[in-house]
Amino acid sequence: MNLQKKINRKKLILSILAGIVFGVSFNACNEQPVELGYSLLSDTISVTSIHTSDYNLVSSTVAGKTHVSNWNIGSILLGNYSGPEGDTKAVYVSRFYFPEGIETINKEDIVSAKLLMYPQRYSYGDSLSTVSFRAYQINANWQEFEWEDFFPGGNLLSSPIVNYGKELCSWAGNIAYKDSVDMESVSIDFDYDALLKWHELQLQWDSAFVELLTDSTYLALSDSLREIRAAEELEEFADWGIALIPDGNFGIRQFRTDSVGVTVDEWGKRIDTVDHTKIEFVVRRYDTVGVEYLDTIFVVPGLDATFVDAPPAPENRITVQPMVMNYADIFFDFSEIPATASINSAFLELSVDKENTFYGNYGPDSTMLLRYQAYDIDEEQSYISHYGRLDAEEKWIYRFSSIASDVERILRNPGSDSSSHYLHVIPESFGDALQIDRTTFYGQSDPDPEKRPKLHIIYTTRPEINK
Repeated sequence: MNLQKKINRKKLILSILAGIVFGVSFNACNEQPVELGYSLLSDTISVTSIHTSDYNLVSSTVAGKTHVSNWNIGSILLGNYSGPEGDTKAVYVSRFYFPEGIETINKEDIVSAKLLMYPQRYSYGDSLSTVSFRAYQINANWQEFEWEDFFPGGNLLSSPIVNYGKELCSWAGNIAYKDSVDMESVSIDFDYDALLKWHELQLQWDSAFVELLTDSTYLALSDSLREIRAAEELEEFADWGIALIPDGNFGIRQFRTDSVGVTVDEWGKRIDTVDHTKIEFVVRRYDTVGVEYLDTIFVVPGLDATFVDAPPAPENRITVQPMVMNYADIFFDFSEIPATASINSAFLELSVDKENTFYGNYGPDSTMLLRYQAYDIDEEQSYISHYGRLDAEEKWIYRFSSIASDVERILRNPGSDSSSHYLHVIPESFGDALQIDRTTFYGQSDPDPEKRPKLHIIYTTRPEINK
């Protein structure tokens, strides 16, 4: 009997404790906590939400612009477009080579010489306007080319390395839009004398290089010194190639170049799987018994590049644009977040300024890249964080989700300067000749807070010990 009383007493105590816990829980549900989570026990982790609507988590946004050249990337852009944001210009440069084994070419035997170019479907600006450009001789060393050589002070027509007194060819016309495989080529009569001069220089260069390889003094030099001496002695035989300069205000068009569809066979002979920029050179030849026939020589680019200039971002805006290297840097202030916090989730939203955004005929890019960046690490070692996806149906925003690791990295590594770590926004096709689309976002200093970048962070705080 005593044993049964003890059991009943324990059941009563447990029932009372359960009622107390239920009552505490019920009352707590009627209160609105500041944090997303709260604890009944002192060592429970708390979850907190913080947003740019309450705190200045985004301290500033900076629009940047870095000019680069894009070498041998398979496609080039050529043209000039004067849009509402200003002038966007694209220049094409190329250095051509004759195939081996051609020893002599007489001018009187030349039948024709044509520069062949193969458009692709992408365009920027007025896609229905007339395309117009001129080709000029380049008179500078290719190894020293920089963006500034073609756009000194932003003025294309004052380039010191383009010989505007020597026009090699010109073309103006319309390019019809078809499937990329059916696009009609552009055929332009090319200057005979320039081709003959290139061929002569190439033969002289080959001969001088072979002679240099028999020089014991040259062979005894280190690799770096050999490179310097070869450049000095062979420079007079170098062919500097051509620059195609847009003429008039039309759209910007894309053309396929030499680095696409080129392979070599087992003997090292090139095999072209698709048509690309080249010069078709037709000459008369005679066989061993004096019978005339026509020989077609294709002079192909060994090097080519595109140089592009475009207006900077408008005031209080940030602009990203491939080829031109417009980009956006976003800096943060996480002083409201405990240094020991663990970031559970974070997402960033950038609002598109549609009036200052301009796309080519392919439409907007569906994604952008967000990259963690720091002043004390090399750009190539930066972390590619996430793709941001465009929401064009409702808000016209790019939303970068799951960037918690980057936010925590910035929180953990503020350095001596709180702005030494930041996020770098670039197009997915950054540096790619396939696009030149210009996407403009509202910046942090925009008068309308609703248009500024929005950052939402959820973090947990660790329990405090011995307190």
